[in-house]
Amino acid sequence: MSASWPVSKYLTVGCADADGVVTLTAVGEVDLESARVLRYAIEQGVGLRPAELIVDIAGVSFLDASGAGVLIDGSRRARDRGIPYRVSGATRIARRVLDVLGVHAALAGS
Repeated sequence: MSASWPVSKYLTVGCADADGVVTLTAVGEVDLESARVLRYAIEQGVGLRPAELIVDIAGVSFLDASGAGVLIDGSRRARDRGIPYRVSGATRIARRVLDVLGVHAALAGS
């Protein structure tokens, strides 16, 4: 990934590649200020053209609509490139936002 990765004091995103499956692990809060960090990570992950892209949000303690929008946009970007994409580990708080928006099942790959 690029050295110019945006930073936020509220969110970190790690990246791991195992046999072509790229997992992005988000930890912290995803809101209007920090969503750009997650967006950049997903863009970079899609750019790697993995066999699958997983966004693990088990460590996300807060998710607002802007963060959900980033996850939805990531799904579209991956789909447009033929890359399987899923969001895993949604906490109760994150899942509630995704459920209210009606996208949890689709993002989780259900």
